[in-house]
Amino acid sequence: MHDNIYRALPWFFIAQGLLFLGIPLKQFLNAKEKFTPYGIIAVISNSLRVCGAFYLITIHQLQVRSIVMVMIGTAGAELLALLIYVITKTDFSFKFQFRAYKKLLKEATAQYVSVIFDMSLSRMDWLLLGFMASKTVLADYSFAYRAYELSRLPMLIIAPVILPRLSRLMALKPSSQLQEQVNSFNTVELLLAMLLPLVLNILWTPVVGMITGDKYGAANATEFLILSLCIPLQFFINLLWSLSFSVKKYKAVSSVTVICATTNIALNLILIPLLNGIGSAMAFLITNILQAVLYYRLVNKNIMHISLRPFVILFPAALAGWFITASINIHFLFRLLLGIVFYLLVALMSNQLSSRNIQNSKQFLAQ
Repeated sequence: MHDNIYRALPWFFIAQGLLFLGIPLKQFLNAKEKFTPYGIIAVISNSLRVCGAFYLITIHQLQVRSIVMVMIGTAGAELLALLIYVITKTDFSFKFQFRAYKKLLKEATAQYVSVIFDMSLSRMDWLLLGFMASKTVLADYSFAYRAYELSRLPMLIIAPVILPRLSRLMALKPSSQLQEQVNSFNTVELLLAMLLPLVLNILWTPVVGMITGDKYGAANATEFLILSLCIPLQFFINLLWSLSFSVKKYKAVSSVTVICATTNIALNLILIPLLNGIGSAMAFLITNILQAVLYYRLVNKNIMHISLRPFVILFPAALAGWFITASINIHFLFRLLLGIVFYLLVALMSNQLSSRNIQNSKQFLAQ
C-alpha cells in the first residue's frame, strides 16, 4: 500500500506543478484587475474537479490513480485557458528582462523571509500538536482550524481587489478623502467580519454535530470559538498589510511576520502542554492580536490614521449577541435570528452601519 502511494507522488507533483505554473498568470490578471476572466476559469476548473469526483464515486472508481488523472486534467485545462486568454486578450509578454527580474528579486528579498515565517505561523501549531498531544486533540483542532480557514474566504476574495487599488492610490501622498474612504471601507468590512463569528458560533454545535454525528461540534466548540475571534482580526490585518505593502514597507512587514511567527511557536510550546488544542487556539489568537497591534502601529505612524472605533463598538456587540443567545433555550435558528438582529441594531444605533460608510466604501472600490 505504501509503495503504491509513493509511486503516485510524482503524479501529484505534476498536478501541483501545473497549478503553480498558472500562478504568475493569475497574479498578472489580478494586477491588471481583470478578475472576471480568471474567476470564470477558476469556477469552471473547480466545477470540473467536483464533477469528476462525483463521477468516480458513481462508477465506484474513486482510487488514487483516477483522482490523480482528474487533478492533472483539470490543472492542465486551467493553465491552457489562462495562457490562451493572456496571450490573446492582454499585453502579457514572455520576453525575459534580466535587469527587471534582478530588481524584482532584490525588492522581494524581505518578502521571501516573510512568506517562510508566515507559513510557519499557519502550520506550526499542527506540527507541535502532533508531537505534544493525542491524535484526538489534533483531530478536533484540525477540524476547527479548517472551518476557520473556510470562514476567511470573503477576506481571500477581497484581498486581491484592494491591493492593486491601494498600490495605485498610495503612489501619491494620500488625501484626506482617501483616508476617509479607507476608514469607511474598514468599518463596513469589520461590520461583516464581526458578524461571521457570531453566526458561525451560534450554528457550530447544532449544525456541525448533526452533520458529523456528534463527532465534532460540542467536542471542539471552544477551539472554534477562540479561532473564530481571529476572523475580524484577519480582515483588519489584511487591510493594514495592504497599506504597508502598497507604500513598499517590505522590511517592516517582514519584521512583523518574523516576530509573530516566533511568538506563536513560543506560545504553543508553553500552552499546548497545559491546555492541549485550546492552548494552541489561544496561542494563535494572541499572535493575531500582536500582529494587528504591530501593523496598526506601523500604518498609524507612517502611512495614515485608521480608526479603532469599529473594533471598540462592534466586537463587544458581537460578543454580547453570542452570550445573550447562548443563555436562551430556544431553537438555534431563532437564536441565530435574534443574534443577528441585536448586532445590526447596535451597528445602526452607533452609526457604524450608515449610508455614508457604504457610499465611501463603494467609491473606494470603484477607483
